[in-house]
Amino acid sequence: MLSEGQDTYGVLGDEAETFMFDDIGVIFFAATNTTQVSVNNALKYLYMDKYADVRKKLVQEVDSNLPFSVWDAQGNEVNHDKLYASCNYENIHEGYDYAMMTFNESLRIEPPLGFSTAHTVTRDVTLARGTAKELKINAGEEIHIMIGLLHHDPAQWGNRHDEFIPERFDSKSEYFSKPGGKHRHPYSFAPFLGGHRVCLGKTMAEIQAKAMLVMITKCYELEHLDSELKTKTRAYELFQMQLPSLRYRFKKRI
Repeated sequence: MLSEGQDTYGVLGDEAETFMFDDIGVIFFAATNTTQVSVNNALKYLYMDKYADVRKKLVQEVDSNLPFSVWDAQGNEVNHDKLYASCNYENIHEGYDYAMMTFNESLRIEPPLGFSTAHTVTRDVTLARGTAKELKINAGEEIHIMIGLLHHDPAQWGNRHDEFIPERFDSKSEYFSKPGGKHRHPYSFAPFLGGHRVCLGKTMAEIQAKAMLVMITKCYELEHLDSELKTKTRAYELFQMQLPSLRYRFKKRI
């Protein structure tokens, strides 16, 4: 990997290595921080009173894949090695479809980044030409993609776009399509953007998030300590000046 750095960055030796490690650091930071926010958001919704059925489905999936106890009757940890062996990369990556739907829905309803970094337009372009939404953008101008708006477009997600429904990502569910039954626009869900500029930390974030949701669900039952959060939500994303307080009571699943 390091030997290819000079070709990738157009520089030689230590300078190429520095550029590469800087990029790796950015990938790690981006994947770790955004995943932390997204998993917090998933837990925040899972343990609201109105989403008890969602929580039940996730528990059933986790227990069916991990059919053993992690605590004995006295609350002592058991099957530690078995739990970690069962939550290896291959098992997490290939299984736990509902956990992935839950994570995706947390990314949709409250993306950890509400807008993209700047994109510079390299040539004049007209979007939605001939419609009321026509927009001309000149070469050299910068644009930001408002991810939060994409994820709450009623034309794509319906009037219940502000509800936490993981089945939106289940191809067999009635919620999978946009109103009217047609397929959603491929970029109606774009927490990682896409194409050549897709987030480099996408796979890492997905694996981390699924593993965290699976292991927390297997080991604990959570309860919001703030009773208001059992029925209402508070926005939580990476660029907030002050992150909200999200506190839980953890109870061992004995």
